Amino acid sequence: MADVKISELPSGTASTDDTLVVVDGGVTKKITVAGVTALTTKSDVGLANVDNTTDALKPVSTAGQTALDLKVSKDSDTGAASMPTGTTAQRPSGAVGMFRHNSTLDQFEGYNDGAWGELGGGGPSLGTDSIVRVNSTTISENIVIPSTSNGFSAGPITIADGYTVTVNGTWSII
Repeated sequence: MADVKISELPSGTASTDDTLVVVDGGVTKKITVAGVTALTTKSDVGLANVDNTTDALKPVSTAGQTALDLKVSKDSDTGAASMPTGTTAQRPSGAVGMFRHNSTLDQFEGYNDGAWGELGGGGPSLGTDSIVRVNSTTISENIVIPSTSNGFSAGPITIADGYTVTVNGTWSII
């Protein structure tokens, strides 16, 4: 018999030994159905909402839902996305291209070249038009300025006990 859908099988009768007797073109075939109960609708197999329904009512696998839960949410097609927020201590292991809001530093940051760094805006600022850029007066983390980079700060600057600033490039304090 060629491959056919179960719903297209010729009629038959179940025997007492859990086989289905099917007559196909005058040839009698037996199909074992031990342990199988009759399934006649999509609902019988948990698929009542697979078609002709809204996407919200369609079943989603656990793996699919887990992947969806990790996506960034947005409030509308023209609105804003909600970025993950956490403290400096809660930073995840970075991978190039990640970005988040750092609630300790009150800034957006991205991960690149093996480190988290500030994104856009030039840092904290004061004034309606962010006219005055500000920085902390105490460094409380280890910082390395690579030989290919220049940095500047408004001073005076204090480096807290137990922390270092390694300057391989240029650091100007004004």
